[in-house]
Amino acid sequence: MESRVDKQKVIRSIKRTIQKNDGLLEDAQLEIKNNRFHVKASKEFTATTYSNIIENFQDNVYQNSSGPKIDFLEDIWGNPKTINLEE
Repeated sequence: MESRVDKQKVIRSIKRTIQKNDGLLEDAQLEIKNNRFHVKASKEFTATTYSNIIENFQDNVYQNSSGPKIDFLEDIWGNPKTINLEE
């Protein structure tokens, strides 16, 4: 049985979703593991000074998410299992 997965279409869709949510593609990754898509992306966070207790700082805050289990995803996806999503 030959299966075709349009990997580039999936990758483009994931990138668009990250960007629509004001996320950053810097260091973003897609991993196929346990028959699920796992995405790691970040968003820029800026803290403001509060009564000289908290100083101003800016950093990327990372979040991981995963989709539902898709039977045989790992079999039809092939390699690579981890994809860098940076532009």
